Amino acid sequence: MPHHHPPAVAWEQARKNLHAAGLTCTAGTDVETLPPKAAIGRYTADDVYSLMDVPHYDSSAMDGYAVSGTPPWLLVTPEYPDDERVNIHRLTVAIEPGQATPILTGGLLPRGAQAIVREEHTTLNTVGGITTVTMASGHIPRPMAPISAAPGPSCPQAGCWLSAARSLPPALPHFWG
Repeated sequence: MPHHHPPAVAWEQARKNLHAAGLTCTAGTDVETLPPKAAIGRYTADDVYSLMDVPHYDSSAMDGYAVSGTPPWLLVTPEYPDDERVNIHRLTVAIEPGQATPILTGGLLPRGAQAIVREEHTTLNTVGGITTVTMASGHIPRPMAPISAAPGPSCPQAGCWLSAARSLPPALPHFWG
């Protein structure tokens, strides 16, 4: 029994044919403007742009202490203002080996930080007015990833980060609240 094979089509022509077929399928499709959460699983009509890098500064993923060097660390703290309108997530103090400073989730990483240690993995010890931070039993500090993580699905750069005709994945709308 002979098999029928259609004539071969060049790659570029095959792409053009497929594109034309896709346009036929979507002819007459209405374009809607939706809030991001309502657009999950839908397809974009236009490119989606971020006006700024996300996050727009290097920040901590957890509450705890930014540390440098090996424990124990001398606790150093920034001057906290009395004005509650000041964004304390952006207050930092540079640290040197042997020092630690408190950091909040989303807090700006201080200059000199080599690791972030979860608050629940530490113990504070105060003797003679000097406070040190040590690791709780069974925990060791893990070095931070290099600062300025590479852009990707969870760290987009400013500019186009989702092309037209792409499905909006469920993981992205957390950027829009």
